[in-house]
Order: sequence, then C-alpha cells, then structure tokens
Amino acid sequence: MSLKTRLISMGTVAVAGFIARHVVEAVWEKGLHQRVPTGDADNDEGISIVQMAAFAAVTAGVTSLVNSIISSKAERWNTKLEA
Repeated sequence: MSLKTRLISMGTVAVAGFIARHVVEAVWEKGLHQRVPTGDADNDEGISIVQMAAFAAVTAGVTSLVNSIISSKAERWNTKLEA
C-alpha cells in the first residue's frame, strides 16, 4: 500500500468521525430534545447509562456508515488519479 493511499485512508476515517459526531449530536438534541452525553460525571447528571450506551451505539453505527461511503468515494477518486 502506498503512502498516498494510507494518508487518504487516515483522512477518510477522521472526516467520517467528525461528520458522524456532528450529525448524531444534531439529531439527538433536536429529535430527542435531550443533551448529548459527554462522558463527564459532573455534566451528565440526569442522563441514564442506557441513554449513554444508546448514544455510543448510534454514533458508532453512523460513523461506520459514513466511513464506508467516504472510503468508496475516496477509492474511486484515487483510482481516477492513478489512471
């Protein structure tokens, strides 16, 4: 695997995490009308462990989906550059 491919792969993972986190936070706050769990005991009073686990699971799922989409687009883009 070339250095360029590795850098593109690292970049897509970082972008996917950033996008997923912001999307989930916006949907969580606007859709459920609840604060986003932060993982800080002082700030998360009143948020149940079930809500925290649900937030983590949803974030992981959305991150995986966004990463898959971005990676396939990056792979197509990289293929076009090499051609």
